[in-house]
Amino acid sequence: MERGVNFDFSSPAAAKAMRDMSNYLGIQEDEAHMLWIAELAITSPLPRDWVEAVNEEGGTYYVHQVTKKTCWEHPRDDYFKRLVARNRKKLASRVAVLSEQGDFQFDAAGCGEGVALTPDLKSARNERVQGYPSFRMKNCLSSGVRAIQIEIDSLPEMGFISFGVGPKYFSDNDECIPTEQFRYICYTSVGETYNFGSLNSKGLQRVGQGDTVLM
Repeated sequence: MERGVNFDFSSPAAAKAMRDMSNYLGIQEDEAHMLWIAELAITSPLPRDWVEAVNEEGGTYYVHQVTKKTCWEHPRDDYFKRLVARNRKKLASRVAVLSEQGDFQFDAAGCGEGVALTPDLKSARNERVQGYPSFRMKNCLSSGVRAIQIEIDSLPEMGFISFGVGPKYFSDNDECIPTEQFRYICYTSVGETYNFGSLNSKGLQRVGQGDTVLM
């Protein structure tokens, strides 16, 4: 299985590497939302004091230079397998919450220019060729466990979308809401996560046309 810190995801071998790693970590075909974990595993560096070696038959194994411990699996693979299990459990809990709390609707008063809402207020569309108009949900989230599901019907190849949770009236008539102003948590279509206004991680779960986001 090809992997490495400098692995080229644009190479012909990338698709097979992702498929092999996904199978190895236990990611199912209907769990595309967890492919970012496979990407991380492929490019994960070795922990301190570990080195890669090759035996006489050409098989790859790993050696800890201090303890001389050897293993066939990458030393970080157990972590990625646990990460898959945790994310699967988290998704199941969010789905359960969604079924209990009911539907969310968009707030017509909180939409910027160029945003068209359907009569049931459950879908929003950007009708402008350029710009990043904003819109917010009508429902207010009180304390407790909540989940939000967003389906991206269409997003241009170079398009960008951010979605998150912020104060109740933070988007009144705003043309575009900077990611750091979501205040509590924010995700972007290029895989960034913001917590309390600060970039927490980047390059993780990318989303685009036809994807469903559950947060």
